[in-house]
Amino acid sequence: MNTKRIAVWAALFLSLLIFVLVVDQQPRQPGKQTSEPSAPRIFTCPADDLQDIILTRHARTLRLMKTARGWTTDPPCNDKVTQDHLTSFVTTLLDTPQLEVVARNGASREQFGLTTPWARIVMRCKGMNPDQELLLGALTPSQVSLYAQIQGQDSIFLVGTYLSFSLNALMDAAGLK
Repeated sequence: MNTKRIAVWAALFLSLLIFVLVVDQQPRQPGKQTSEPSAPRIFTCPADDLQDIILTRHARTLRLMKTARGWTTDPPCNDKVTQDHLTSFVTTLLDTPQLEVVARNGASREQFGLTTPWARIVMRCKGMNPDQELLLGALTPSQVSLYAQIQGQDSIFLVGTYLSFSLNALMDAAGLK
């Protein structure tokens, strides 16, 4: 009985091995790769051209300035905020996409919490004039994104809450609650 079972399993194994070897020897046709278009980034400034960032939240302001050794803050808070904090926030800011445009052409900014935004982010870049200013408004009803607008543009769009989380973490670490 054991010999018959071993023979059946060996035959099954050999047939699978032959099938795999034959199928793997045939060249495969590359399939169409469907890549979704990535959402546009809010800020178009390259990281190398970034000079400074001014963050305002709840009437408290923190300025991040690029130096030869990294980032510094004004007011100084070197003992509380590390280079990792600053670099992480700058990376988050530059990588944040516009998720979806929700209003255009003169929509009421009040309903999106943008007439008195809870945060403003101003970026200064080499060769870019004027500075880019992002207004962050209210949370959406689903609580997974924020309404935002670039100053001087008509469209109101959504950004993920990771940007607000990073901003809150940086401001809290700087003692600007």
